[in-house]
Amino acid sequence: LLYYRDLSRPQNVYPLVVRSEHRDFERSPLRVISNDISESDEEIVPQIIRDQVCVPSDAFRVIPGMLSWCQTNCLRYPPNCPEALCHCPQTCDAIGELEGRDGADVYCMDQCIVYPPHCPKNRCRCY
Repeated sequence: LLYYRDLSRPQNVYPLVVRSEHRDFERSPLRVISNDISESDEEIVPQIIRDQVCVPSDAFRVIPGMLSWCQTNCLRYPPNCPEALCHCPQTCDAIGELEGRDGADVYCMDQCIVYPPHCPKNRCRCY
């Protein structure tokens, strides 16, 4: 269940349920997860969240509440940001009529890499 309940948000936002591919839950082995790092052979490094804004992917953009869900869950620690649902653009380039103009890329960054984004799709491409 992918759902984050924030009491300050509207209550009419419904959870997004993603079903597991694995249907036989009774036979699947249980995984034991330990916080003890003394037994681990791999190098432990902290997660660093460098993103400023996260938006829903094109397929989920029309679902009410997804912009808020992506922003909240992708920027939390530890992040819960499925690539199929959300993406977090780092930079933007001017396209169309703005392409090649002075300051156009900065304009796109100012419009798109903020929350809530006001990104003109016909003028800016963010990735």
